[in-house]
Amino acid sequence: VALLHSFEYVAAREAFERVIADDPACAMAHWGVSMSQFHPLWAAPTAAELAAGLAASLRAVELATASKPSERERGYIAALASFWSDAASADHKTRAARYRDAMGELSRRFPDDADAAVFHALAILGTAPPADPEHKMQKQAAAILASWLPKLPNHPGITHYSIHAFDSPELAYLGLDAARRYARIAPAAAHALHMPSHI
Repeated sequence: VALLHSFEYVAAREAFERVIADDPACAMAHWGVSMSQFHPLWAAPTAAELAAGLAASLRAVELATASKPSERERGYIAALASFWSDAASADHKTRAARYRDAMGELSRRFPDDADAAVFHALAILGTAPPADPEHKMQKQAAAILASWLPKLPNHPGITHYSIHAFDSPELAYLGLDAARRYARIAPAAAHALHMPSHI
């Protein structure tokens, strides 16, 4: 999950695949493989990513039904399935908004789950209109992340997504602390070493 938070998607997928090799019935490992194909801030999935993400998501849903993981884990799996499920008929923007809303609901249901909140903030950033001069959604995501920062100052997602939230000339000064800290938090992640340049 830390690799996902640093956009090290290939390494994350390989790590989750190692879990599957050890425990093929681990629904959350299949969720992780599916998550590694979904890049909220980059671009809509390619055809290959779409096929791989959907296949892993379907397997996670299947295992979640059979193996009865926790309600929280089922929430993660269902939220991601809402993104992949009807890719043939719904556009990327619609599906990304649906995932954002599902993660928001999961975060509300499990207020002590930092990753639910952090993935929700990322989903907000992924659906924020880039031309909004007031940066409303970026500020919304930043507020979620800031609420967790005192509890988890070394969480890679909190720091990483804070930089993205403040990645505009009007807000960049607010991202200075995150930009200075992120590369130290995730020094092995190439994306973390690159991110300070956004600020």
